[in-house]
Amino acid sequence: MAWLGRPCQFDLSAVCTTQDWSVGRFSAPLVAAMSRAVDQLKQRAGAQSIALAGHSGGATMALLLAQRREDVRAVVSIAGVLDHGAWTDHHGVTPLKQSLRIDDQAHKLAQLPQAHFAGARDRVAPSTLMRRFIREYGPFACVMDRVAEQADHQNGWLAYWPELLAWGRERLARCAAPWRASGLQLR
Repeated sequence: MAWLGRPCQFDLSAVCTTQDWSVGRFSAPLVAAMSRAVDQLKQRAGAQSIALAGHSGGATMALLLAQRREDVRAVVSIAGVLDHGAWTDHHGVTPLKQSLRIDDQAHKLAQLPQAHFAGARDRVAPSTLMRRFIREYGPFACVMDRVAEQADHQNGWLAYWPELLAWGRERLARCAAPWRASGLQLR
């Protein structure tokens, strides 16, 4: 397991522009940079395939990476911003016009096992947006969603994690052959 921050999310060094952490936070160059980082981690681990998980905007990045890579076997989102267009519309904020959108290549996610978890108290990435994503970009061969009643965007997830993990393992284990054949396990 490895943790990666979205490029320019935590480090606003000289190489990061205002667009990199605002309207272009999911731009083609940043998605490519994240993909290169995943390649390096995958090589170090000697892995043949990967599962991606993302929280908040990390879920967007995970889905964008999954659309562009052949080695992703599953995507899991926690309090995920799954469609940043719907998210900016919902909040009435500036659209991320320099960012890639899931809908540009949504068909590439159709066979990919996905588990999406939202908090019922989440006002940042509400469960209604998660369900809208599933409805609008499906049909998916294997997608599941679950709402954690006492969780918000940041808090309450630890109490739900054992249940959600067991639920996700059981559901994803029943999914498409690429998942089962890969030997991947959620831990």
